[in-house]
Amino acid sequence: MDADDTPVGIALLRDVLAVFDRRGVDCLPTKTILDELTSDEVAPWLTFDHGRPITARQLSRRLGAFGVKRQTFRIDDATHKGYLRDDVTEQVARYVPQSGPPVTGNNGISVTPGAKTASRAGGVTDVTDVTDVTDVTDVTDVTDVTDVTDVTDVTDVTDVTDVTQFQRASEKDAYARASRGE
Repeated sequence: MDADDTPVGIALLRDVLAVFDRRGVDCLPTKTILDELTSDEVAPWLTFDHGRPITARQLSRRLGAFGVKRQTFRIDDATHKGYLRDDVTEQVARYVPQSGPPVTGNNGISVTPGAKTASRAGGVTDVTDVTDVTDVTDVTDVTDVTDVTDVTDVTDVTDVTDVTQFQRASEKDAYARASRGE
């Protein structure tokens, strides 16, 4: 399976590494990672599975696409299945953009890699192939958005559902204004 280099896959890699960083350990059981991921109400993991939290299977599939495999290890006297920090760190270095804002979390901001600015985006799920996004503010409850490119200066968008193949919004908007004589 090829790496899941979609914004969601990259966000998951980054967020799993953040769990390791917060815990300061070299290995974590799957349940601990899931608990940490779903404790952030802003991140997509609490509602990842059509309104339900991300599952162990979904975590394994998404991380496995990057070559991060679940391992068996011992902590004290107990045997656990989970993930190793080194495996996640290696794939983050390979796939996660090292510049720009974080992908998820942090005071309600949710931004895809390569995005220039965004603020207070909440409830956004299943977003794929988004590029060249600038100055997006107050976006809420957006679902199933795919193939969005070259979106500029979008403000106060609410309750958008099932948007597909929306390209060059600023050009289309300018064309519409010109045709109305504005």
